[in-house]
Amino acid sequence: MSIRYQVVKVRLSEVSTRQVAVPPWEVPILQAVYGGSVEIIDEEIVDRVAPTADDEYKRLVNRYSPGKEGGASVVAQVYGLFEAGIDKLDKEIGKAETDEDADHAKASKAGKDDRLKALKEKQKADAEAFKAKQDEELKQAQRDADARIRQGEQRNKEDDERRDQEDRDALLLANQRALASPVRQAAKAPDKGHDAKK
Repeated sequence: MSIRYQVVKVRLSEVSTRQVAVPPWEVPILQAVYGGSVEIIDEEIVDRVAPTADDEYKRLVNRYSPGKEGGASVVAQVYGLFEAGIDKLDKEIGKAETDEDADHAKASKAGKDDRLKALKEKQKADAEAFKAKQDEELKQAQRDADARIRQGEQRNKEDDERRDQEDRDALLLANQRALASPVRQAAKAPDKGHDAKK
């Protein structure tokens, strides 16, 4: 008889992670202790006899809730208290038992490792493609922003030139009116010298 273990990566802190193989019934306890910082990354077959649920329950309490007297342990939170908790744990232990032996599992693991490697390579390629697409979209957004800035500068320049031309036209018109005004006044005024001769 063998047990199907799960290989998990546990983030212990911001700078520390640990990879460990544990029986699958221990994974929910790790998740309760470390929250979302537990990631199942693989599985392996271990040649060992399954423990009794009673012994395993005690082991888990000692491991994950040492020194907790009178308080509910994390094991009790996951599986429950007393006989109900031991019965639930017993069912999980039963699910992990397998007739597959470790040597056969290692042979089939080689093919699985190839599939896992191919999957990781595909994920890496997808991530690189996604990053390249994001970079291109960012560059395009920058080009568009630069084009809008240039268009705005061009409009401002054209508006300034138009205002300058309007100012020049207004000044020219004012000058023409100023020059024309004395001529009109002279044309309207009677010729005093001519009247005097009469």
